[in-house]
Amino acid sequence: MNIPMLAVDKDIKTSSREQAVWLQEHGISTVRAGSMQEAIEKLSREPFLFTAINADSITYMPMLKIMREVSTSPIFIITSKYRIGEQVEAILNGADVFALFQENSEEHILLALAVLQRYHEQKQQPKGPPIMTYEKLFVFPAFRQAFCNDIEIRLTTREFNILCYLMDNRGYALSYAQIYREVWGLGHDDTSPNVLWTHMVNLRKKIALAAGNDGYIENVRDIGYRLPITNNKINH
Repeated sequence: MNIPMLAVDKDIKTSSREQAVWLQEHGISTVRAGSMQEAIEKLSREPFLFTAINADSITYMPMLKIMREVSTSPIFIITSKYRIGEQVEAILNGADVFALFQENSEEHILLALAVLQRYHEQKQQPKGPPIMTYEKLFVFPAFRQAFCNDIEIRLTTREFNILCYLMDNRGYALSYAQIYREVWGLGHDDTSPNVLWTHMVNLRKKIALAAGNDGYIENVRDIGYRLPITNNKINH
């Protein structure tokens, strides 16, 4: 089976040129992603030979650590603006290679092939922790982070836990008591409804600001809250 490479690049012209070289010279096809969020979603669903990120067109650093946890293959960062500080940060966050952009694509290819050979010899196959998606929301529980369009949504601990609980049970009407027990712990069934309401208002505002939609979380009259079923798939 011919496993493709994954190119994370908004620059379609540059990406197409690189894709043609890989296909013609080495018979390796390419799948392109226009954002880190899209790339991580693809990596969570199917294998890729490696991932190449064009740092000139993609803001990659905030989600690089998440990509590293999900990916079972090498990650390459290619940039035309080499900075030692960025290189160190990228390597610490999981990049295997941080390279200066070269007009000669063959140099990139030789470097990639060398790293792939090392991966094959060492048989490094890490398994990534779960990812949760809902509409434009992208949640990574292991790192307690939520994103929308590659931008992190800053949530409090309880806001994050409420969101995860709703996502885990989408389509179901969760009662106030159920949410209290899950998020606040046992013995909080009688917590004032205003406490949960305040957290829910803040959570909705933050989601609306990031996603442009304040209707994700539905009120269920006299019962509680729910996330309606969508066509998107939640990955565990």
